[in-house]
Amino acid sequence: KDGMPMAVSDGKNMFWRSGDDAVSPDTWQYWKFVWRASMSTLTTIKEHLLFSHMATSNIYATASRQVLSPTHPFRRFMTRFTFGSIFINGQAQNFIFGSKTIGSRAFPFANQNAAVDFIWQSLPTVWDVFLPLRDPSTLPDKESYPMFGQMPYYTNGTHVYSMLQSLLVDFLKLYKDDWCKGGEFTDQEMIKFDSEVVRLAEWMGIKGLFDIPDDAPGTLNLGCPWLERFEARMSGVLFQVSAYHSQVGTVAQVYVDPEFASFSWRKGERVAPVKQHLGVEGLASATTRETPKLTEDYTH
Repeated sequence: KDGMPMAVSDGKNMFWRSGDDAVSPDTWQYWKFVWRASMSTLTTIKEHLLFSHMATSNIYATASRQVLSPTHPFRRFMTRFTFGSIFINGQAQNFIFGSKTIGSRAFPFANQNAAVDFIWQSLPTVWDVFLPLRDPSTLPDKESYPMFGQMPYYTNGTHVYSMLQSLLVDFLKLYKDDWCKGGEFTDQEMIKFDSEVVRLAEWMGIKGLFDIPDDAPGTLNLGCPWLERFEARMSGVLFQVSAYHSQVGTVAQVYVDPEFASFSWRKGERVAPVKQHLGVEGLASATTRETPKLTEDYTH
């Protein structure tokens, strides 16, 4: 109500804050802790580590270097969006996902490999996740959900998405006449790059991650059908590895207080175990690094 939680469910039972079925104040505080900890943990693992790092940034950093030649203009363009990806993803593999790592000791899963595999298989498509930013008319009905469309993620995110889309479109227009003659796209490196992205996603077990619907709304008229499809795929990717990554990845402050949220907890206790929470804090500091802004000079 008014943006504040009224109840929390564990999947079987509802724990109400007020009313005839309200739980005790201590029980309510516990279930709020459980919700915060669960939400922040799943966001960290799914949206941040798996979706943004291990999937999208890995695939585009790999494809850029394996397929595009060092002097190709789009490889230079992608440098801004793949900078540091290989290094930080290697750290994530060593500290978080590997066997007997800090992450495996901090997360609450009895079988981490099975849990991560299940989440990996449930990753959504980039198009579906960012469609509301590309086309705000796809947001839930404002009358039924008045606060939903007022969330800063959407009110500010649509503007950021539009700016990144404009950056991409302006860049593509610079080379359109060379790459697309008579409406037919001819740059073989770009064609191989786009195909390699699809191939890598399938090889990694997440086929369809970058699929675009045939009737994709909001497709721009660039005078070249191949570039129009490419823009529809890439704009979401650029937003994901920049603004969206900042949204779902800047979580260190969430874990400052072990009574506010953590990766794991004991049943009935609304505070994280000391050893596990120290692991969380260690991960937050070890994997956090300041990266260059998109407006900085990337020449080298």
